Amino acid sequence: MAGMRSLTGYLTAMAVIAFGVTSFSYIYGAGDPSSAPPGAITSDEDSYTYRRLGDNHITSGELEQAEAAYRKALELSRTDIERMAAHEKLARVKVDQNDTIGAASHLKNAIGACDAASPRRVKLLEKYVALEKTNGRQKAAEEEARKILKETKGVEARIGVWRTICELRADLGTVDGLIAECREAGENLEGLLGIAEAYRARRDEVNVRATLERVTNEYPTYRPAREQLLDLLRKSGEREKAMILIEELASSGSEEGRERYAKLLIEERLKGNENPSGNKTKERANE
Repeated sequence: MAGMRSLTGYLTAMAVIAFGVTSFSYIYGAGDPSSAPPGAITSDEDSYTYRRLGDNHITSGELEQAEAAYRKALELSRTDIERMAAHEKLARVKVDQNDTIGAASHLKNAIGACDAASPRRVKLLEKYVALEKTNGRQKAAEEEARKILKETKGVEARIGVWRTICELRADLGTVDGLIAECREAGENLEGLLGIAEAYRARRDEVNVRATLERVTNEYPTYRPAREQLLDLLRKSGEREKAMILIEELASSGSEEGRERYAKLLIEERLKGNENPSGNKTKERANE
Protein backbone atom coordinates (compact mmCIF):
# COMPACT_ATOMS: atom_id res chain seq x y z
CA MET A 1 0.00 0.00 0.00
CA ALA A 2 2.86 2.40 0.89
CA GLY A 3 4.53 1.69 -2.44
CA MET A 4 1.26 2.28 -4.30
CA ARG A 5 0.77 5.63 -2.51
CA SER A 6 4.31 6.68 -3.43
CA LEU A 7 3.74 5.77 -7.09
CA THR A 8 0.37 7.54 -7.12
CA GLY A 9 1.93 10.66 -5.63
CA TYR A 10 4.74 10.60 -8.17
CA LEU A 11 2.36 10.25 -11.14
CA THR A 12 0.11 12.98 -9.77
CA ALA A 13 3.10 15.28 -9.33
CA MET A 14 4.02 14.66 -12.96
CA ALA A 15 0.50 15.61 -14.00
CA VAL A 16 0.63 18.83 -11.97
CA ILE A 17 3.97 19.86 -13.51
CA ALA A 18 3.11 18.83 -17.05
CA PHE A 19 -0.53 19.90 -17.29
CA GLY A 20 -1.03 22.38 -14.47
CA VAL A 21 -3.56 20.14 -12.72
CA THR A 22 -4.81 21.99 -9.62
CA SER A 23 -7.80 19.97 -8.47
CA PHE A 24 -6.06 17.62 -6.05
CA SER A 25 -6.86 19.06 -2.63
CA TYR A 26 -4.51 16.83 -0.72
CA ILE A 27 -1.70 17.31 -3.22
CA TYR A 28 -1.80 20.99 -2.31
CA GLY A 29 -2.21 20.34 1.39
CA ALA A 30 -5.74 21.76 1.53
CA GLY A 31 -7.73 20.64 4.56
CA ASP A 32 -6.53 18.44 7.38
CA PRO A 33 -4.16 15.69 6.09
CA SER A 34 -5.28 13.43 8.95
CA SER A 35 -8.77 13.41 7.45
CA ALA A 36 -7.51 12.38 4.01
CA PRO A 37 -9.17 9.26 2.57
CA PRO A 38 -7.11 6.04 2.47
CA GLY A 39 -4.47 6.19 -0.26
CA ALA A 40 -4.64 10.00 -0.61
CA ILE A 41 -1.31 11.79 -0.99
CA THR A 42 -0.71 14.35 1.76
CA SER A 43 1.53 17.38 1.30
CA ASP A 44 4.01 15.92 3.77
CA GLU A 45 4.66 13.05 1.38
CA ASP A 46 4.59 15.23 -1.71
CA SER A 47 7.48 17.55 -0.86
CA TYR A 48 9.77 14.56 -1.29
CA THR A 49 7.86 13.38 -4.37
CA TYR A 50 8.36 16.69 -6.17
CA ARG A 51 12.04 16.81 -5.24
CA ARG A 52 12.45 13.36 -6.71
CA LEU A 53 10.59 14.45 -9.85
CA GLY A 54 12.88 17.48 -10.11
CA ASP A 55 15.94 15.24 -9.83
CA ASN A 56 14.67 13.18 -12.77
CA HIS A 57 14.23 16.35 -14.84
CA ILE A 58 17.78 17.43 -13.92
CA THR A 59 19.10 14.08 -15.15
CA SER A 60 17.27 14.65 -18.44
CA GLY A 61 18.59 18.20 -18.73
CA GLU A 62 15.09 19.68 -18.38
CA LEU A 63 15.91 22.67 -16.19
CA GLU A 64 12.59 24.52 -16.46
CA GLN A 65 10.60 21.43 -15.49
CA ALA A 66 13.07 20.72 -12.67
CA GLU A 67 12.68 24.24 -11.33
CA ALA A 68 8.88 23.96 -11.43
CA ALA A 69 9.03 20.66 -9.51
CA TYR A 70 11.40 22.05 -6.87
CA ARG A 71 9.26 25.16 -6.42
CA LYS A 72 6.25 22.93 -5.84
CA ALA A 73 8.32 20.92 -3.34
CA LEU A 74 9.14 24.19 -1.55
CA GLU A 75 5.47 25.20 -1.51
CA LEU A 76 4.49 21.88 0.03
CA SER A 77 7.32 21.78 2.58
CA ARG A 78 6.09 21.47 6.15
CA THR A 79 9.41 21.22 8.00
CA ASP A 80 12.67 23.18 7.98
CA ILE A 81 14.48 20.11 6.66
CA GLU A 82 12.16 19.97 3.66
CA ARG A 83 12.52 23.72 3.05
CA MET A 84 16.30 23.46 3.26
CA ALA A 85 16.34 20.59 0.76
CA ALA A 86 14.05 22.40 -1.69
CA HIS A 87 16.08 25.63 -1.58
CA GLU A 88 19.32 23.70 -2.08
CA LYS A 89 17.83 21.95 -5.12
CA LEU A 90 16.65 25.29 -6.54
CA ALA A 91 20.15 26.72 -6.04
CA ARG A 92 21.54 23.90 -8.15
CA VAL A 93 19.09 24.69 -10.95
CA LYS A 94 20.00 28.38 -10.82
CA VAL A 95 23.70 27.53 -11.12
CA ASP A 96 22.95 25.40 -14.20
CA GLN A 97 20.98 28.36 -15.58
CA ASN A 98 24.02 30.63 -14.97
CA ASP A 99 21.99 32.64 -12.45
CA THR A 100 24.53 32.77 -9.60
CA ILE A 101 22.69 35.61 -7.84
CA GLY A 102 19.50 33.54 -7.74
CA ALA A 103 21.49 30.50 -6.61
CA ALA A 104 23.09 32.48 -3.75
CA SER A 105 19.65 33.68 -2.64
CA HIS A 106 18.34 30.11 -2.42
CA LEU A 107 21.42 28.92 -0.54
CA LYS A 108 20.98 31.77 1.92
CA ASN A 109 17.43 30.57 2.53
CA ALA A 110 18.65 26.98 2.86
CA ILE A 111 21.12 28.08 5.55
CA GLY A 112 18.32 29.84 7.39
CA ALA A 113 16.27 26.64 7.44
CA CYS A 114 19.19 24.46 8.59
CA ASP A 115 19.65 23.47 12.23
CA ALA A 116 22.05 25.83 14.03
CA ALA A 117 24.28 22.97 15.24
CA SER A 118 24.33 20.96 12.01
CA PRO A 119 27.63 20.50 10.09
CA ARG A 120 25.42 20.80 7.00
CA ARG A 121 25.08 24.50 7.75
CA VAL A 122 28.81 25.05 7.25
CA LYS A 123 28.75 23.17 3.93
CA LEU A 124 25.88 25.33 2.71
CA LEU A 125 27.70 28.46 3.86
CA GLU A 126 30.82 27.43 1.93
CA LYS A 127 28.74 27.04 -1.24
CA TYR A 128 27.02 30.37 -0.63
CA VAL A 129 30.31 32.21 -0.11
CA ALA A 130 31.81 30.66 -3.26
CA LEU A 131 28.85 31.96 -5.27
CA GLU A 132 29.01 35.42 -3.73
CA LYS A 133 32.72 35.57 -4.59
CA THR A 134 31.74 34.82 -8.18
CA ASN A 135 29.19 37.63 -7.92
CA GLY A 136 31.86 40.00 -6.58
CA ARG A 137 29.96 40.34 -3.30
CA GLN A 138 32.57 39.33 -0.71
CA LYS A 139 31.44 42.00 1.74
CA ALA A 140 27.84 40.78 1.63
CA ALA A 141 29.10 37.21 2.06
CA GLU A 142 31.11 38.16 5.15
CA GLU A 143 28.14 39.99 6.66
CA GLU A 144 26.00 36.89 6.17
CA ALA A 145 28.73 34.64 7.58
CA ARG A 146 29.02 36.80 10.70
CA LYS A 147 25.26 36.72 11.15
CA ILE A 148 25.34 32.94 10.85
CA LEU A 149 28.24 32.76 13.33
CA LYS A 150 26.05 34.41 16.00
CA GLU A 151 23.34 31.80 15.42
CA THR A 152 25.55 28.72 15.06
CA LYS A 153 25.96 26.35 18.00
CA GLY A 154 28.75 23.90 18.78
CA VAL A 155 32.52 24.45 18.58
CA GLU A 156 33.02 22.40 15.40
CA ALA A 157 30.26 24.19 13.49
CA ARG A 158 31.36 27.62 14.71
CA ILE A 159 34.99 26.99 13.74
CA GLY A 160 33.74 25.98 10.29
CA VAL A 161 32.07 29.39 10.00
CA TRP A 162 35.21 31.12 11.31
CA ARG A 163 37.25 29.31 8.67
CA THR A 164 34.96 30.64 5.96
CA ILE A 165 35.26 34.20 7.30
CA CYS A 166 39.06 33.88 7.41
CA GLU A 167 39.16 32.73 3.80
CA LEU A 168 37.03 35.72 2.79
CA ARG A 169 39.30 38.09 4.68
CA ALA A 170 42.37 36.48 3.09
CA ASP A 171 40.98 37.48 -0.31
CA LEU A 172 40.62 41.05 0.93
CA GLY A 173 44.01 41.07 2.69
CA THR A 174 42.62 41.90 6.13
CA VAL A 175 43.29 38.73 8.14
CA ASP A 176 45.23 40.52 10.91
CA GLY A 177 42.06 42.20 12.16
CA LEU A 178 40.50 38.78 12.67
CA ILE A 179 43.37 37.62 14.86
CA ALA A 180 42.86 40.62 17.15
CA GLU A 181 39.12 39.95 17.10
CA CYS A 182 39.62 36.35 18.24
CA ARG A 183 41.93 37.42 21.05
CA GLU A 184 39.43 40.00 22.29
CA ALA A 185 36.68 37.38 22.25
CA GLY A 186 38.69 35.31 24.73
CA GLU A 187 41.44 32.77 24.27
CA ASN A 188 39.30 29.75 25.04
CA LEU A 189 39.15 26.69 22.77
CA GLU A 190 37.02 28.37 20.12
CA GLY A 191 39.06 31.58 20.23
CA LEU A 192 42.36 29.73 19.84
CA LEU A 193 41.03 27.68 16.95
CA GLY A 194 39.77 30.87 15.33
CA ILE A 195 43.28 32.37 15.68
CA ALA A 196 44.76 29.24 14.10
CA GLU A 197 42.38 29.54 11.16
CA ALA A 198 43.27 33.21 10.72
CA TYR A 199 46.99 32.38 10.66
CA ARG A 200 46.24 29.57 8.21
CA ALA A 201 44.44 32.01 5.91
CA ARG A 202 47.54 34.25 6.10
CA ARG A 203 49.66 31.19 5.24
CA ASP A 204 51.64 31.66 8.46
CA GLU A 205 52.39 28.02 9.30
CA VAL A 206 54.76 28.89 12.14
CA ASN A 207 51.99 30.59 14.12
CA VAL A 208 49.40 28.01 13.05
CA ARG A 209 51.61 25.36 14.58
CA ALA A 210 52.34 27.36 17.73
CA THR A 211 48.63 27.95 18.26
CA LEU A 212 47.73 24.30 17.68
CA GLU A 213 50.46 23.20 20.10
CA ARG A 214 48.95 25.50 22.71
CA VAL A 215 45.50 24.00 22.05
CA THR A 216 46.82 20.44 22.45
CA ASN A 217 48.48 21.41 25.75
CA GLU A 218 45.51 23.28 27.20
CA TYR A 219 42.78 21.06 25.72
CA PRO A 220 44.42 17.61 25.48
CA THR A 221 41.12 15.82 24.76
CA TYR A 222 40.34 17.96 21.69
CA ARG A 223 41.35 15.49 18.98
CA PRO A 224 40.95 17.64 15.82
CA ALA A 225 43.75 19.97 16.94
CA ARG A 226 46.10 17.00 17.37
CA GLU A 227 45.18 15.74 13.91
CA GLN A 228 45.84 19.15 12.35
CA LEU A 229 49.16 19.42 14.18
CA LEU A 230 50.11 15.96 12.94
CA ASP A 231 49.52 17.04 9.34
CA LEU A 232 51.89 19.98 9.84
CA LEU A 233 54.57 17.79 11.42
CA ARG A 234 54.40 15.26 8.61
CA LYS A 235 54.58 17.98 5.95
CA SER A 236 57.64 19.50 7.62
CA GLY A 237 59.33 16.09 7.84
CA GLU A 238 59.53 16.04 11.65
CA ARG A 239 59.10 12.31 11.86
CA GLU A 240 59.95 11.69 15.52
CA LYS A 241 57.43 14.24 16.80
CA ALA A 242 54.86 12.97 14.31
CA MET A 243 55.34 9.39 15.52
CA ILE A 244 54.73 10.43 19.14
CA LEU A 245 51.51 12.12 18.12
CA ILE A 246 50.38 9.15 16.01
CA GLU A 247 50.96 6.85 19.00
CA GLU A 248 48.82 9.13 21.18
CA LEU A 249 46.02 9.19 18.58
CA ALA A 250 46.21 5.43 18.18
CA SER A 251 45.67 4.91 21.91
CA SER A 252 42.71 7.22 22.49
CA GLY A 253 39.41 8.28 21.00
CA SER A 254 36.82 6.22 19.15
CA GLU A 255 37.49 2.68 18.03
CA GLU A 256 37.44 3.77 14.40
CA GLY A 257 39.93 6.56 15.09
CA ARG A 258 42.25 4.29 17.06
CA GLU A 259 42.24 1.71 14.28
CA ARG A 260 43.00 4.34 11.63
CA TYR A 261 46.01 5.69 13.51
CA ALA A 262 47.20 2.25 14.57
CA LYS A 263 47.34 1.37 10.88
CA LEU A 264 49.18 4.62 10.12
CA LEU A 265 51.61 3.89 12.95
CA ILE A 266 52.50 0.52 11.45
CA GLU A 267 52.93 2.06 8.00
CA GLU A 268 55.22 4.79 9.32
CA ARG A 269 57.32 2.33 11.27
CA LEU A 270 57.74 0.16 8.20
CA LYS A 271 58.79 3.21 6.19
CA GLY A 272 61.41 3.88 8.84
CA ASN A 273 62.68 0.30 8.53
CA GLU A 274 61.06 -0.65 11.83
CA ASN A 275 58.74 -3.45 12.73
CA PRO A 276 55.37 -2.85 14.50
CA SER A 277 56.99 -3.33 17.92
CA GLY A 278 59.26 -0.37 17.30
CA ASN A 279 62.59 -2.24 17.09
CA LYS A 280 64.95 -1.67 14.23
CA THR A 281 65.06 -4.45 11.71
CA LYS A 282 68.48 -5.99 11.80
CA GLU A 283 70.42 -5.96 8.60
CA ARG A 284 71.44 -9.43 7.55
CA ALA A 285 74.91 -9.13 6.19
CA ASN A 286 76.18 -11.59 3.62
CA GLU A 287 72.67 -12.90 2.90
